[in-house]
Amino acid sequence: MLRLPFLPFRLVRTFVKVVGFKNTLFLLIGVAIGLLVAPTTGAELRAKLADQLAGRPPVPPEPVIVAVEERDLDVDLRR
Repeated sequence: MLRLPFLPFRLVRTFVKVVGFKNTLFLLIGVAIGLLVAPTTGAELRAKLADQLAGRPPVPPEPVIVAVEERDLDVDLRR
């Protein structure tokens, strides 16, 4: 009963012993960099992958519409 809570630690220790500390460190750094530079959110990626697996054509991204107000276009050139 007391051994079950320590199972994740034993699995990590065994993984580090088999793969090596340096390779485990490189793996963790790679995962961290991948999470930081991911181009989409997880929900968007899962939806895209589900569409590809189902054979549906990919949905194009929505166009970005920038609203420009008339006051933003006024430029005072009298300076």
